[in-house]
Amino acid sequence: MKQNNKGQVLVLFLLLIPFILIFISLIIDYGTILINKKSLNLTIDEILKDAIDNNLTKEQINYLITKNIDDITYKEIKMEDKKITIHITKKINGGFINIIKKDLYEIDINKTMNKKE
Repeated sequence: MKQNNKGQVLVLFLLLIPFILIFISLIIDYGTILINKKSLNLTIDEILKDAIDNNLTKEQINYLITKNIDDITYKEIKMEDKKITIHITKKINGGFINIIKKDLYEIDINKTMNKKE
């Protein structure tokens, strides 16, 4: 006798849908993190370039950072003889993973640029 196997693929597909949606959501969250990190890197690079080109003080650099970057949880500016270092930590909302994790993602950037001689 021949058995009826017509619904097996549909059942398997319905069981896999939650895993597929979670995987797609994690890919979107990871993309969001990468885009935010790239944007933060570019902003800090511009601030460092501006600070070196215009010989800005620590207070002026601090003003540029607070004006251009939101939701900073940690900020440190070091000015030494031949270099400027900016260390920033920022929390971002990841989207889907916040339903499970309840914490925000944290991006940590530490950039140093040498002064012109």
